[in-house]
Amino acid sequence: MSGRVNVLDLAERQGVADLIEEIRLSSNSRPCNLLGFANSRTCVTKLCISSQKGGVGKTTVAVNLAYSLARRGWRVLLLDCDPQGSVGLSVTDKANSNRGFFDAMVGDSLEELMIKTRLPEFQILTAGDYERFLKTPIAVDPDARRAQVETLFSQINLMDFEIIVIDTPAGTHSVTSDLLSVADYVMIPEQAEPLAMRSLPQVLQRMAELSKKDPPIKVAGILATMVQRDDPTSLDVLRKMRQMLPGELMLDTTIPRDPMFLRASDYGVPLGLLQKNPTPLALIFEQLAAELEGRMNLDTSEDEDATPRLIRLMD
Repeated sequence: MSGRVNVLDLAERQGVADLIEEIRLSSNSRPCNLLGFANSRTCVTKLCISSQKGGVGKTTVAVNLAYSLARRGWRVLLLDCDPQGSVGLSVTDKANSNRGFFDAMVGDSLEELMIKTRLPEFQILTAGDYERFLKTPIAVDPDARRAQVETLFSQINLMDFEIIVIDTPAGTHSVTSDLLSVADYVMIPEQAEPLAMRSLPQVLQRMAELSKKDPPIKVAGILATMVQRDDPTSLDVLRKMRQMLPGELMLDTTIPRDPMFLRASDYGVPLGLLQKNPTPLALIFEQLAAELEGRMNLDTSEDEDATPRLIRLMD
């Protein structure tokens, strides 16, 4: 007798099956959250990338997914709401001097903070000055902070964007909770390691809570990240995750662990701009973008311009 517990038996004891059913019941598609602006020109789809803990590749996914969606023809805003400012540091060495989201939270003009890239469909709003935000009363007033987040997204909803990809701080408290309240969808990266299996019931509990909100936040899926194809433990975790979760909650696309991510960050570009011809690793995010288009009910009837561009996104 090995003493190992079958993952499905464990799932039943921890109530995972019930949580999955709760999430499924609220998974019907719905209009995007217009935040009271019923006369908006467009319905902007807001996708939060959220995780219970750091170190799961959340920012890497946000940068490369946003770029791939823009490359497929969508008008995309990549919004960095993580105080660490990891998105900005991944695509420009001027991130520390740029104002951004947290400056808008204390009253700076959003339009002045947007950073245009050399891909016309793709703009970035970096995190900005978090310390400045912390010195204001709004930082410690949950109601005022939530209201300001809603105001900012109402303004963005009137701009010429179709998709907003939001990189949130790890955890589900404070600003992350406010951001989730205005999102249409949430995608949850989970590292393919044994700890992910142990924390999966907590992740599902949070997903069930989000699905009960009014309006509910639809789960775009759990994304397995840092998968190591040459590591039996990592592959076993991935297998068990797929065994436990139904297909509508688990994305087909997986993100491998690869040193090329660090190389792209060092050059300040998404993977798709690292070489003249996109690498197989970059094409994984094209696959992820296509999968999410279907899950988020995006209209893909228009032809996309998928011409690779070997340029930096910004100076």
